[in-house]
Amino acid sequence: MAHIGHRVEGPPPGLAWVPPDSGGFDHPSIASIVMTVIERDFGKKKRDTVRRFRELLSLDALHEHNIQANPLPYLERASERIFQLERALFEAAQVFTGPVEETPSGETIRIDKLEYERLLRCREIVEQALTEYKNDEEL
Repeated sequence: MAHIGHRVEGPPPGLAWVPPDSGGFDHPSIASIVMTVIERDFGKKKRDTVRRFRELLSLDALHEHNIQANPLPYLERASERIFQLERALFEAAQVFTGPVEETPSGETIRIDKLEYERLLRCREIVEQALTEYKNDEEL
């Protein structure tokens, strides 16, 4: 390491001196060292994507390599799962909005107010999801 008052012969290994802006002054200073940071993720983003996809499919970590090597069966599995969820959404929406096929029996059923509010909230969630699905289909 150089001491104050000693002349530095060259930059440390891996660094380069940049001439200072003061013109004619050729003594290197800390401010004149230029370092470039090269970002390397070594495939981290791709591994994170595969890991998230695996977690969405509820698979264990052993499947990550297979997903990366041959994603088609896993994409088909995801597509089937999406189809099943869409079907369940449409069936739930039909229950809430569909025509009443039977005439009311006249029976009175008593439920707790909290349970009724939960049912109404479920209905809102299904209607909102169906609306979002229709909006996505239009795009």
